[in-house]
Amino acid sequence: MSEDEHVYATPDLTKVSYGRGEKERDKEGRGELLGGEEEDKGEWKERTVDIYVTGGNRRDPDPVTQHNAIRKNPAREQRRGSDEAKTNLAAVCLGLLCLLLSVVIIALVIHFTELIKKKDKLTEDPSQLKRILCELSGWKTFGSGCYYISTEKQRWYKSKRYCRGNQSDLMVIDSKEKQDFVISFNKLVWLGLKKEEGGKWTWVDETPLTTPTYWGKAEPNYTGRCVALVADGSRIPTGWHDRDCTKEYHWICERLL
Repeated sequence: MSEDEHVYATPDLTKVSYGRGEKERDKEGRGELLGGEEEDKGEWKERTVDIYVTGGNRRDPDPVTQHNAIRKNPAREQRRGSDEAKTNLAAVCLGLLCLLLSVVIIALVIHFTELIKKKDKLTEDPSQLKRILCELSGWKTFGSGCYYISTEKQRWYKSKRYCRGNQSDLMVIDSKEKQDFVISFNKLVWLGLKKEEGGKWTWVDETPLTTPTYWGKAEPNYTGRCVALVADGSRIPTGWHDRDCTKEYHWICERLL
């Protein structure tokens, strides 16, 4: 502790005990033994004295100077500044967190509102829901139908069985738009058209073949009873071709929405 700190230290009020047989002087300066005639029979006396622990010139501390010294303590001021900075940082972080939570809540409310609108729209238009379910299942929507374009090849009857196992059937082409839709996949695919006994062409939905038709050049040539659409860019002209039903081609399933 420095000299100045000793000077301005707070008084230490200490109780001091004195042993038995202590001699005291009375007002007339005569000494006599207190508490009895013998020293070992003296009584304990206790007095309280003020002791200033100082390290130099002894003087009473100035409260104003002492307060200024404490207030101007660099370490104390640095700690106080650090505490204030931490408090401000915590307040800023709390404000940012509240702002972020507000943004998230607003976004959730908007999203929930949009979902309600979509739900109401789907309830009013069931076909829209079917379109969404179609696309979620990996199929494609076109016009009023949902379509599956195979990635593997099978015979005509197995292709038909696959489609019916998925609540659909081999594709029926009854318009130029649907013809062009199939051609856009650039594949040779089975269609849902087959020649029945007696030479009558019939679709899988049991409707007879009527116009329009999209037979390829010199087709049908009666080489088979099942019909495939050639659109694979080969030398064979694009269009319908009658083929042996045991041939293995891609196929397209159609499900009406």
